[in-house]
Amino acid sequence: MVRLSIVIATKDRHERLRKCLTAISNQTKRPYEIMIVDGSAKPYRGLKALTRRNSSRNSSGTGGFSVENHPRKGIHVIYRNQKSSMVEARNIGIRHVTGDVVLFLDDDAFIEKEYIEKLLEFYRSHPEAGGAEGRIVNEKAPRLLDRLLNFPTFPERDDLMRVWRLHGCNMSFRREVFRDFMFDERLIGYYNDDDEFCGRVSKKYKMFFIPSARLIHDQTQYGGARIDHYTNYNTLVFNQFYSLTTIQRKNIFDVFGYLLSQIIMIVRAFMFIKVDKHTAIKGIARGYQRVLYAIMKNNVVEQIRRL
Repeated sequence: MVRLSIVIATKDRHERLRKCLTAISNQTKRPYEIMIVDGSAKPYRGLKALTRRNSSRNSSGTGGFSVENHPRKGIHVIYRNQKSSMVEARNIGIRHVTGDVVLFLDDDAFIEKEYIEKLLEFYRSHPEAGGAEGRIVNEKAPRLLDRLLNFPTFPERDDLMRVWRLHGCNMSFRREVFRDFMFDERLIGYYNDDDEFCGRVSKKYKMFFIPSARLIHDQTQYGGARIDHYTNYNTLVFNQFYSLTTIQRKNIFDVFGYLLSQIIMIVRAFMFIKVDKHTAIKGIARGYQRVLYAIMKNNVVEQIRRL
């Protein structure tokens, strides 16, 4: 039996977290345990109530939050420093869960009722898989790059396929992956810790896209780990460059993926941001300035925390 641990990093988005947990509670297959790493300014009182209710009921209890019938069942909460990053929160979760597979969910990711069942079925039938993610049904952009990288098969969007990166809102990994890799806590800000981590993991483990495991990612522009357009885009530009530098045995696809991500980011900033567009553009310019300094001084690490 494959045991699933869920890690949710959250910050000041109590209503979103409540909806995320409600979606988990409606699953056809229960998780082994749920670990919430909370960096909110004020603790979510409703979360404490859920935790207390869980500790006093068995897995078939009514009105409470049910998980697999095991001594570790229930929701576990760790409160962390507000200034700590998403990356640190993920690593905290990893160190405190014990399942065979660890699923990271954003607090604004709402999984459909068969998501966990489909995910566990996949891991049971694909022992070669080190990581996997489900399909974000409200995402308009197809996984064109991943489909190209599967040449010559070029799978359809509804096909199970191997991928080279997972979305942070619903990425999962077997526990053995974390014996070799952890998230890089030198990264700050909101963006690209998932790409950086997957870039390293993909050199040793296979990762897959599971179209039958579906979810909605109700992505918001602000709140949680996001700050403002300047900081977000500044961080995104530099962290993507940093991610490329951490990949050992880089190939043409790594470079192509990086260049494509830069084009998409710039187009998104100019075409889709309606409020404070000039702030986002300033953030992009600052990010590339940091990239240039890192190249000239041959010291990427020095620039990581220089927003």
